[in-house]
Amino acid sequence: MFTDEFYYDPEGYIRYINSGEIAGSKADGYKTVYYKTVAYRLHKVIFAMHHGYIPEVIDHKDQDKNNNKIENLRAANKSLNEANTGLRRN
Repeated sequence: MFTDEFYYDPEGYIRYINSGEIAGSKADGYKTVYYKTVAYRLHKVIFAMHHGYIPEVIDHKDQDKNNNKIENLRAANKSLNEANTGLRRN
């Protein structure tokens, strides 16, 4: 899944196989990539490349949505993901 177009960079990016350029652009605070005309969040693509599926929720262990290293991503449920948040502004 996704490996026909991208490869994983250990710095937490994915790169295009043909050019080696970093894939993705930022939208709503998350990086997004297009694969076969469908938009995917980068962390979901990286998780799927390593585990072969996309879970309903992916949690960033360190709460940094820009840290997409595979070691920082884990499959979660909604309550685990919400429990792993910092203090809210309000």
